[in-house]
Amino acid sequence: MLVVSKAFSKAKGEYYIKIILTYNAAHTTISLTSHPKYYFPKSDYLHRKFTKKKAAFRELRNYIYEAKKIHKQVTDDAGSTLTVQGIKQAIISNNPVQLQQTVKKPKRSGKSIIIQRIRNADFKKDTFFYFAAQAIATEKAANFNSGNSYQSATMRFYSFLKNETIKAQEITTATVASFIIYCKKRELSGGTIKLYIYCLSVIYDNASSEIKNPFKGHRLKQKHSLKTVLDIEEIKQLESLKIECENLNFARRLFLLSFYLGGLRFSDIVTIKWTQIKNGVLIKRQMKTGEEVKIPITSKARELLQAMRNGGKMLMQDLEDLEGRQLMRKISNLNAYVNGKIKELAKLAGIESNLHFHCARHSLASHLAKNDIDVLSIRDILGHENLSTTEAYLRRVNNEKIKKVFNTVFN
Repeated sequence: MLVVSKAFSKAKGEYYIKIILTYNAAHTTISLTSHPKYYFPKSDYLHRKFTKKKAAFRELRNYIYEAKKIHKQVTDDAGSTLTVQGIKQAIISNNPVQLQQTVKKPKRSGKSIIIQRIRNADFKKDTFFYFAAQAIATEKAANFNSGNSYQSATMRFYSFLKNETIKAQEITTATVASFIIYCKKRELSGGTIKLYIYCLSVIYDNASSEIKNPFKGHRLKQKHSLKTVLDIEEIKQLESLKIECENLNFARRLFLLSFYLGGLRFSDIVTIKWTQIKNGVLIKRQMKTGEEVKIPITSKARELLQAMRNGGKMLMQDLEDLEGRQLMRKISNLNAYVNGKIKELAKLAGIESNLHFHCARHSLASHLAKNDIDVLSIRDILGHENLSTTEAYLRRVNNEKIKKVFNTVFN
Protein backbone atom coordinates (compact mmCIF):
# COMPACT_ATOMS: atom_id res chain seq x y z
CA MET A 1 0.00 0.00 0.00
CA LEU A 2 1.20 3.54 -0.80
CA VAL A 3 -0.12 6.54 1.15
CA VAL A 4 0.92 10.18 0.73
CA SER A 5 0.87 11.99 4.07
CA LYS A 6 2.07 15.08 5.89
CA ALA A 7 4.22 14.88 9.00
CA PHE A 8 5.58 17.22 11.63
CA SER A 9 9.17 17.34 12.83
CA LYS A 10 9.28 18.43 16.48
CA ALA A 11 13.05 18.87 16.32
CA LYS A 12 12.85 21.33 13.41
CA GLY A 13 9.34 22.61 13.96
CA GLU A 14 8.51 21.95 10.30
CA TYR A 15 5.88 20.16 8.23
CA TYR A 16 6.88 17.99 5.31
CA ILE A 17 5.35 15.63 2.75
CA LYS A 18 6.18 11.93 2.89
CA ILE A 19 5.19 8.67 1.18
CA ILE A 20 4.33 5.80 3.53
CA LEU A 21 4.91 2.33 2.06
CA THR A 22 3.39 -0.79 3.64
CA TYR A 23 4.00 -4.36 2.48
CA ASN A 24 3.62 -7.66 4.35
CA ALA A 25 3.07 -5.90 7.72
CA ALA A 26 6.33 -3.93 7.30
CA HIS A 27 6.48 -0.22 6.50
CA THR A 28 8.93 2.52 5.56
CA THR A 29 8.79 6.15 4.40
CA ILE A 30 10.20 8.38 1.67
CA SER A 31 10.53 12.08 2.58
CA LEU A 32 9.79 14.27 -0.43
CA THR A 33 11.13 17.68 0.63
CA SER A 34 14.72 18.47 1.49
CA HIS A 35 13.91 21.97 2.87
CA PRO A 36 10.37 21.53 4.23
CA LYS A 37 10.03 24.73 6.23
CA TYR A 38 10.24 26.86 3.10
CA TYR A 39 7.13 25.22 1.74
CA PHE A 40 5.02 24.08 4.67
CA PRO A 41 5.44 26.30 7.76
CA LYS A 42 1.83 25.71 8.93
CA SER A 43 -0.36 22.65 8.58
CA ASP A 44 -3.41 24.80 7.75
CA TYR A 45 -1.76 25.97 4.53
CA LEU A 46 -0.22 22.66 3.60
CA HIS A 47 -2.80 21.45 1.09
CA ARG A 48 -3.31 24.89 -0.47
CA LYS A 49 0.41 25.46 -0.99
CA PHE A 50 0.93 21.94 -2.27
CA THR A 51 -1.65 22.41 -5.01
CA LYS A 52 -0.28 25.74 -6.27
CA LYS A 53 0.77 25.65 -9.90
CA LYS A 54 4.43 26.41 -9.35
CA ALA A 55 7.33 24.44 -10.74
CA ALA A 56 8.47 22.96 -7.43
CA PHE A 57 4.95 21.82 -6.54
CA ARG A 58 4.30 20.39 -10.00
CA GLU A 59 7.41 18.29 -9.60
CA LEU A 60 6.25 17.08 -6.20
CA ARG A 61 2.94 16.00 -7.69
CA ASN A 62 4.68 14.41 -10.67
CA TYR A 63 7.03 12.54 -8.33
CA ILE A 64 4.07 11.11 -6.40
CA TYR A 65 2.28 10.18 -9.64
CA GLU A 66 5.35 8.30 -10.93
CA ALA A 67 5.88 6.67 -7.52
CA LYS A 68 2.34 5.24 -7.63
CA LYS A 69 2.94 3.82 -11.11
CA ILE A 70 6.22 2.21 -10.04
CA HIS A 71 4.62 0.87 -6.84
CA LYS A 72 1.78 -0.78 -8.81
CA GLN A 73 4.16 -2.28 -11.35
CA VAL A 74 6.54 -3.70 -8.71
CA THR A 75 3.79 -5.16 -6.49
CA ASP A 76 1.90 -6.65 -9.47
CA ASP A 77 5.06 -8.49 -10.50
CA ALA A 78 5.94 -9.31 -6.88
CA GLY A 79 7.92 -12.41 -6.14
CA SER A 80 8.43 -14.14 -2.81
CA THR A 81 11.60 -12.13 -2.16
CA LEU A 82 9.97 -8.69 -2.48
CA THR A 83 10.27 -6.49 0.61
CA VAL A 84 9.08 -3.02 1.53
CA GLN A 85 12.67 -1.79 1.32
CA GLY A 86 12.87 -3.22 -2.20
CA ILE A 87 9.77 -1.23 -3.19
CA LYS A 88 11.30 1.93 -1.72
CA GLN A 89 14.56 1.40 -3.61
CA ALA A 90 12.68 0.78 -6.86
CA ILE A 91 10.76 4.06 -6.49
CA ILE A 92 13.90 6.07 -5.66
CA SER A 93 15.99 4.50 -8.44
CA ASN A 94 13.41 4.44 -11.25
CA ASN A 95 11.50 7.68 -10.62
CA PRO A 96 12.28 10.06 -13.51
CA VAL A 97 11.47 13.15 -11.41
CA GLN A 98 14.42 14.42 -9.35
CA LEU A 99 13.16 16.67 -6.57
CA GLN A 100 16.55 17.80 -5.27
CA GLN A 101 17.08 19.92 -8.39
CA THR A 102 14.07 22.13 -7.71
CA VAL A 103 13.55 22.13 -3.94
CA LYS A 104 16.20 24.64 -2.95
CA LYS A 105 16.73 26.83 0.06
CA PRO A 106 15.78 30.38 -0.99
CA LYS A 107 17.71 33.45 -0.06
CA ARG A 108 16.93 34.89 3.35
CA SER A 109 14.60 37.86 3.30
CA GLY A 110 15.79 41.30 4.35
CA LYS A 111 13.49 41.11 7.39
CA SER A 112 15.04 37.89 8.72
CA ILE A 113 18.55 39.30 8.22
CA ILE A 114 17.67 42.43 10.24
CA ILE A 115 16.19 40.30 13.04
CA GLN A 116 19.37 38.24 13.20
CA ARG A 117 21.53 41.38 13.26
CA ILE A 118 19.43 42.82 16.09
CA ARG A 119 19.80 39.61 18.08
CA ASN A 120 23.57 39.68 17.61
CA ALA A 121 23.83 43.47 18.13
CA ASP A 122 25.59 43.49 14.75
CA PHE A 123 25.80 47.29 14.43
CA LYS A 124 28.59 49.80 14.95
CA LYS A 125 28.99 50.91 18.54
CA ASP A 126 27.49 54.26 19.54
CA THR A 127 24.87 54.04 16.78
CA PHE A 128 21.18 54.22 17.64
CA PHE A 129 20.53 50.67 16.43
CA TYR A 130 23.36 49.28 18.54
CA PHE A 131 21.65 50.64 21.66
CA ALA A 132 18.30 49.41 20.29
CA ALA A 133 19.62 45.85 20.00
CA GLN A 134 20.85 45.97 23.61
CA ALA A 135 17.51 47.35 24.83
CA ILE A 136 15.61 44.59 23.01
CA ALA A 137 17.79 41.87 24.55
CA THR A 138 17.31 43.34 28.04
CA GLU A 139 13.56 43.74 27.60
CA LYS A 140 13.08 40.23 26.19
CA ALA A 141 14.90 38.75 29.16
CA ALA A 142 12.43 40.50 31.49
CA ASN A 143 9.26 40.25 29.41
CA PHE A 144 9.20 38.38 26.10
CA ASN A 145 6.11 40.13 24.68
CA SER A 146 7.40 43.56 25.63
CA GLY A 147 10.72 42.74 24.00
CA ASN A 148 8.89 41.83 20.79
CA SER A 149 7.25 45.28 20.81
CA TYR A 150 10.69 46.93 21.04
CA GLN A 151 11.91 44.72 18.20
CA SER A 152 8.95 45.59 15.96
CA ALA A 153 9.41 49.31 16.62
CA THR A 154 13.13 49.10 15.84
CA MET A 155 12.56 47.17 12.61
CA ARG A 156 9.94 49.66 11.45
CA PHE A 157 12.25 52.60 12.22
CA TYR A 158 15.12 50.81 10.45
CA SER A 159 13.00 50.30 7.29
CA PHE A 160 12.07 54.00 7.40
CA LEU A 161 15.59 55.41 7.88
CA LYS A 162 17.58 52.93 5.79
CA ASN A 163 20.62 54.25 7.64
CA GLU A 164 22.11 51.85 10.18
CA THR A 165 24.99 54.15 11.15
CA ILE A 166 22.82 57.00 12.41
CA LYS A 167 23.57 58.16 15.93
CA ALA A 168 20.97 59.12 18.51
CA GLN A 169 22.10 62.77 18.42
CA GLU A 170 21.38 62.92 14.67
CA ILE A 171 17.69 62.02 15.11
CA THR A 172 15.58 65.18 15.20
CA THR A 173 11.94 66.00 15.93
CA ALA A 174 11.44 66.38 12.16
CA THR A 175 12.80 62.84 11.67
CA VAL A 176 10.28 61.46 14.14
CA ALA A 177 7.43 63.47 12.57
CA SER A 178 8.34 62.01 9.17
CA PHE A 179 8.43 58.53 10.69
CA ILE A 180 4.89 59.01 12.07
CA ILE A 181 3.66 60.04 8.60
CA TYR A 182 5.47 57.00 7.15
CA CYS A 183 3.59 54.70 9.57
CA LYS A 184 0.22 56.34 8.85
CA LYS A 185 0.70 55.85 5.11
CA ARG A 186 1.14 52.16 5.82
CA GLU A 187 -2.21 52.22 7.63
CA LEU A 188 -0.83 51.34 11.06
CA SER A 189 -3.30 52.02 13.85
CA GLY A 190 -2.85 54.96 16.22
CA GLY A 191 -2.25 52.55 19.08
CA THR A 192 0.55 50.77 17.19
CA ILE A 193 2.27 54.05 16.24
CA LYS A 194 1.97 55.26 19.84
CA LEU A 195 3.58 52.03 21.07
CA TYR A 196 6.43 52.35 18.54
CA ILE A 197 7.14 55.94 19.58
CA TYR A 198 7.18 54.94 23.26
CA CYS A 199 9.62 52.04 22.65
CA LEU A 200 11.93 54.20 20.51
CA SER A 201 11.78 56.95 23.14
CA VAL A 202 13.02 54.53 25.83
CA ILE A 203 15.82 53.38 23.52
CA TYR A 204 16.80 57.00 22.82
CA ASP A 205 17.02 57.76 26.56
CA ASN A 206 19.43 54.85 26.97
CA ALA A 207 21.50 55.99 24.00
CA SER A 208 21.68 59.71 24.80
CA SER A 209 20.55 61.49 27.93
CA GLU A 210 22.29 64.78 27.10
CA ILE A 211 19.93 66.01 24.36
CA LYS A 212 16.18 66.50 24.51
CA ASN A 213 14.41 63.35 23.41
CA PRO A 214 12.90 63.98 19.92
CA PHE A 215 10.41 61.12 20.37
CA LYS A 216 8.64 62.96 23.18
CA GLY A 217 5.95 65.61 22.75
CA HIS A 218 4.21 64.13 19.70
CA ARG A 219 0.43 64.08 20.02
CA LEU A 220 -1.07 61.03 18.41
CA LYS A 221 -4.79 60.65 17.96
CA GLN A 222 -5.87 57.13 18.75
CA LYS A 223 -9.18 55.86 17.45
CA HIS A 224 -10.95 53.75 20.05
CA SER A 225 -12.57 50.79 18.37
CA LEU A 226 -15.58 49.05 19.85
CA LYS A 227 -14.63 45.76 21.48
CA THR A 228 -16.18 42.54 20.23
CA VAL A 229 -18.44 41.18 22.96
CA LEU A 230 -20.94 38.37 23.40
CA ASP A 231 -24.11 38.90 25.37
CA ILE A 232 -25.13 36.35 28.00
CA GLU A 233 -27.49 34.59 25.56
CA GLU A 234 -24.64 34.02 23.11
CA ILE A 235 -22.41 32.75 25.94
CA LYS A 236 -25.10 30.21 26.88
CA GLN A 237 -25.54 29.35 23.20
CA LEU A 238 -21.81 28.59 22.98
CA GLU A 239 -22.00 26.67 26.26
CA SER A 240 -24.87 24.42 25.18
CA LEU A 241 -23.39 23.61 21.78
CA LYS A 242 -22.99 19.84 21.32
CA ILE A 243 -19.45 19.07 20.18
CA GLU A 244 -17.72 15.73 19.73
CA CYS A 245 -14.29 17.09 18.73
CA GLU A 246 -12.07 17.18 21.82
CA ASN A 247 -9.92 20.03 20.47
CA LEU A 248 -12.97 22.26 20.04
CA ASN A 249 -14.16 21.28 23.53
CA PHE A 250 -10.76 22.21 24.91
CA ALA A 251 -10.90 25.68 23.29
CA ARG A 252 -14.47 26.21 24.49
CA ARG A 253 -13.60 25.31 28.10
CA LEU A 254 -10.73 27.79 28.12
CA PHE A 255 -12.92 30.55 26.66
CA LEU A 256 -15.76 29.95 29.12
CA LEU A 257 -13.31 29.64 32.01
CA SER A 258 -11.98 33.12 31.21
CA PHE A 259 -15.54 34.51 31.18
CA TYR A 260 -16.54 32.88 34.48
CA LEU A 261 -13.17 33.48 36.16
CA GLY A 262 -12.78 37.25 36.20
CA GLY A 263 -11.97 37.65 32.51
CA LEU A 264 -8.42 36.34 32.98
CA ARG A 265 -6.16 36.71 29.97
CA PHE A 266 -5.08 33.60 28.05
CA SER A 267 -1.58 33.60 29.58
CA ASP A 268 -3.08 33.69 33.07
CA ILE A 269 -5.66 30.99 32.40
CA VAL A 270 -3.23 28.39 31.04
CA THR A 271 -0.70 29.02 33.85
CA ILE A 272 -3.16 28.53 36.72
CA LYS A 273 -1.58 26.39 39.41
CA TRP A 274 -3.85 24.28 41.59
CA THR A 275 -2.05 25.58 44.69
CA GLN A 276 -3.25 29.10 43.79
CA ILE A 277 -6.82 28.05 44.60
CA LYS A 278 -7.52 28.37 48.33
CA ASN A 279 -10.89 28.35 50.09
CA GLY A 280 -12.79 28.80 46.84
CA VAL A 281 -10.71 31.80 45.71
CA LEU A 282 -8.09 32.00 42.97
CA ILE A 283 -5.19 34.20 44.05
CA LYS A 284 -2.97 34.91 41.06
CA ARG A 285 -0.47 37.53 39.93
CA GLN A 286 -1.18 38.54 36.35
CA MET A 287 1.62 37.89 33.87
CA LYS A 288 1.09 41.11 31.90
CA THR A 289 0.83 43.69 34.68
CA GLY A 290 2.14 41.91 37.77
CA GLU A 291 -1.04 42.93 39.61
CA GLU A 292 -2.45 40.39 42.04
CA VAL A 293 -6.11 39.48 41.61
CA LYS A 294 -8.39 37.53 43.93
CA ILE A 295 -11.25 35.89 42.08
CA PRO A 296 -14.03 33.90 43.80
CA ILE A 297 -14.59 30.62 41.97
CA THR A 298 -18.22 30.35 40.86
CA SER A 299 -20.00 27.03 40.35
CA LYS A 300 -19.57 27.34 36.55
CA ALA A 301 -15.83 27.98 36.90
CA ARG A 302 -15.52 25.06 39.33
CA GLU A 303 -17.15 22.68 36.84
CA LEU A 304 -14.80 23.80 34.07
CA LEU A 305 -11.73 23.48 36.29
CA GLN A 306 -12.74 19.98 37.36
CA ALA A 307 -13.21 18.97 33.70
CA MET A 308 -9.67 20.15 32.94
CA ARG A 309 -8.06 18.73 36.06
CA ASN A 310 -5.01 16.58 35.37
CA GLY A 311 -2.29 14.93 37.39
CA GLY A 312 0.04 17.93 37.08
CA LYS A 313 0.63 21.04 39.15
CA MET A 314 -0.74 23.40 36.50
CA LEU A 315 -3.89 23.66 34.37
CA MET A 316 -1.74 23.12 31.28
CA GLN A 317 0.65 20.36 32.25
CA ASP A 318 2.84 20.96 29.16
CA LEU A 319 3.87 24.38 30.53
CA GLU A 320 5.10 23.20 33.94
CA ASP A 321 8.79 22.83 33.07
CA LEU A 322 9.04 25.96 30.90
CA GLU A 323 10.03 29.47 31.91
CA GLY A 324 11.07 32.80 30.42
CA ARG A 325 11.19 33.04 26.63
CA GLN A 326 10.35 29.36 26.08
CA LEU A 327 7.20 29.68 28.20
CA MET A 328 6.02 32.86 26.46
CA ARG A 329 6.63 31.40 23.00
CA LYS A 330 4.70 28.25 23.91
CA ILE A 331 1.80 30.32 25.29
CA SER A 332 1.78 32.51 22.16
CA ASN A 333 1.62 29.47 19.85
CA LEU A 334 -1.09 27.85 21.96
CA ASN A 335 -3.09 31.10 21.97
CA ALA A 336 -2.99 31.27 18.18
CA TYR A 337 -4.14 27.64 17.96
CA VAL A 338 -7.03 28.20 20.41
CA ASN A 339 -8.10 31.38 18.56
CA GLY A 340 -8.45 29.32 15.38
CA LYS A 341 -10.65 26.80 17.19
CA ILE A 342 -12.76 29.56 18.74
CA LYS A 343 -13.52 30.93 15.27
CA GLU A 344 -14.70 27.42 14.31
CA LEU A 345 -16.90 27.36 17.40
CA ALA A 346 -18.43 30.71 16.47
CA LYS A 347 -19.43 29.36 13.05
CA LEU A 348 -20.94 26.22 14.58
CA ALA A 349 -22.91 28.31 17.09
CA GLY A 350 -24.09 30.75 14.41
CA ILE A 351 -22.26 33.69 16.02
CA GLU A 352 -21.30 36.22 13.35
CA SER A 353 -18.88 38.24 15.50
CA ASN A 354 -15.15 38.06 14.82
CA LEU A 355 -14.57 35.94 17.91
CA HIS A 356 -11.21 35.40 19.60
CA PHE A 357 -10.12 34.43 23.10
CA HIS A 358 -9.82 37.98 24.49
CA CYS A 359 -13.52 38.52 23.67
CA ALA A 360 -14.29 36.54 26.84
CA ARG A 361 -12.65 39.34 28.84
CA HIS A 362 -14.52 42.05 26.92
CA SER A 363 -17.79 40.14 27.30
CA LEU A 364 -17.42 39.84 31.06
CA ALA A 365 -16.78 43.57 31.42
CA SER A 366 -19.84 44.31 29.29
CA HIS A 367 -22.00 41.85 31.26
CA LEU A 368 -20.95 43.38 34.59
CA ALA A 369 -21.65 46.93 33.36
CA LYS A 370 -25.11 45.94 32.10
CA ASN A 371 -25.82 44.64 35.61
CA ASP A 372 -24.95 48.08 37.06
CA ILE A 373 -21.58 47.10 38.55
CA ASP A 374 -19.58 50.34 38.90
CA VAL A 375 -16.53 50.93 36.74
CA LEU A 376 -14.09 50.91 39.69
CA SER A 377 -15.23 47.43 40.72
CA ILE A 378 -14.93 46.21 37.11
CA ARG A 379 -11.40 47.63 36.98
CA ASP A 380 -10.46 45.68 40.13
CA ILE A 381 -12.03 42.46 38.81
CA LEU A 382 -10.16 42.70 35.50
CA GLY A 383 -6.95 43.83 37.19
CA HIS A 384 -6.46 46.93 35.03
CA GLU A 385 -3.77 49.40 36.10
CA ASN A 386 -5.56 52.39 34.53
CA LEU A 387 -9.24 53.26 34.71
CA SER A 388 -9.11 54.49 31.09
CA THR A 389 -8.44 50.92 29.93
CA THR A 390 -11.59 49.70 31.67
CA GLU A 391 -13.60 52.60 30.22
CA ALA A 392 -12.46 51.62 26.71
CA TYR A 393 -13.87 48.13 27.37
CA LEU A 394 -17.26 49.65 28.29
CA ARG A 395 -17.64 52.07 25.37
CA ARG A 396 -20.12 49.79 23.57
CA VAL A 397 -22.24 49.46 26.74
CA ASN A 398 -22.23 53.24 27.24
CA ASN A 399 -23.37 53.75 23.65
CA GLU A 400 -26.24 51.31 24.21
CA LYS A 401 -27.26 53.11 27.42
CA ILE A 402 -27.23 56.51 25.67
CA LYS A 403 -29.38 55.11 22.86
CA LYS A 404 -31.81 53.66 25.42
CA VAL A 405 -32.06 57.00 27.25
CA PHE A 406 -32.80 58.87 24.01
CA ASN A 407 -35.44 56.32 23.03
CA THR A 408 -37.06 56.63 26.45
CA VAL A 409 -37.02 60.45 26.52
CA PHE A 410 -38.04 61.20 22.95
CA ASN A 411 -40.29 58.25 22.18
